Amino acid sequence: MVMCWCCSYRTVVQERQFEAICQRILNAKTHIADGKEYLIQMKRNKPKPVSHPVRIFRPDCTNDI
Repeated sequence: MVMCWCCSYRTVVQERQFEAICQRILNAKTHIADGKEYLIQMKRNKPKPVSHPVRIFRPDCTNDI
């Protein structure tokens, strides 16, 4: 198959559109990687569950329950 020069030639508009699409793909990839890292950090630093209820003492209130 022989391709002529006119068939493989990209216009300036097509080239800019291609660059914009590639930039959006790279931005999405970065965004997803950042989100994954955020979730990993959340899992790593998650607070430990409290096994018993915590009662807060406030001197300005009566603690009659």
